[in-house]
Amino acid sequence: MPESPVQNSESTEACNSAWDSLYSASLYLPAAPSADNDAVLWHYTDTVGLVGILQSNRLWATAAPMLNDTSELAYGLSLAEETLSDVLKSDHPSQGEINFLDATLRRAVTALKGNGVYVFCASEAPDDLAQWRGYAGGSGYSIGLHPTQLAVISNLPNLLLQMQAALPSWRRVLYDVTAQRKLLEQSWRAIPGLREKYSSLGKHTHQAIAEGGLVGVVTCLKNPGFRSEREVRFVVDGRNLSGATKFRAGAVGVIPYLELGAGTTSSRFTLVVPDAIPLPAVEVMVGPGHDQDTAERGVRTLLDSAGHAEAKITRSEVPYR
Repeated sequence: MPESPVQNSESTEACNSAWDSLYSASLYLPAAPSADNDAVLWHYTDTVGLVGILQSNRLWATAAPMLNDTSELAYGLSLAEETLSDVLKSDHPSQGEINFLDATLRRAVTALKGNGVYVFCASEAPDDLAQWRGYAGGSGYSIGLHPTQLAVISNLPNLLLQMQAALPSWRRVLYDVTAQRKLLEQSWRAIPGLREKYSSLGKHTHQAIAEGGLVGVVTCLKNPGFRSEREVRFVVDGRNLSGATKFRAGAVGVIPYLELGAGTTSSRFTLVVPDAIPLPAVEVMVGPGHDQDTAERGVRTLLDSAGHAEAKITRSEVPYR
């Protein structure tokens, strides 16, 4: 298990500041949805998934290499490598800065390819045919969630984790290639300054800040062909949470995942909670192809019994056979 450099509120605040400077404040990245407004995020699933989520009040964040589209990581990492090469050629940084940038890329690659980063996926598109087909078996359900803070469900201590993608919030996926490249170039140019700005926190911490910022960017870049999905992601670093990791069978073999639940506090530093409380499920959409009257009655009973009596039910308007 890697040593965690984040030990106190000062270093945690510093990590969040750096993370925001690399990601949230970017001119090229759409603002993330906020729990302060009426935003609803949609998670497409089949009947088994719907029952499991609502009865357990748990969501699954999957190890990044095991996501449905196995090319996703390769796409983002390839762009990161290309843009780093461009920045090195144009900016002529010092050898010390080059070494720091190279180390940041290597560590990010290791984190992403080594099942250390976990992702929960949702969408801002409530009734999308491609997602009904791809993620819900053509006639499943879409769960509408209010974008409140999530936390890992475990009996582990509420650790301040190593990589600041692990102090997570909802992030919109970016699909425009020009914007992706600009975001990465901006990140590469910002990263060397982190070493100096946060040097008082120690080598491991400022390296982790840079690494976490880069991982957070790379995990939210997708091929433009997926633009219609309007995806939003919740990213967690699980390398210090081996005791919380669970496993399930999947098409590609054994799939590691973390269970997520609603946080018990608004603090973004609450990363681990001991048990699940009701998820912020505000709506369930019945997918196309169902006997929708029968399906709706079943969903209503499930919602009422699982503590989501206030959630409404709607029906897909997508024509699908």
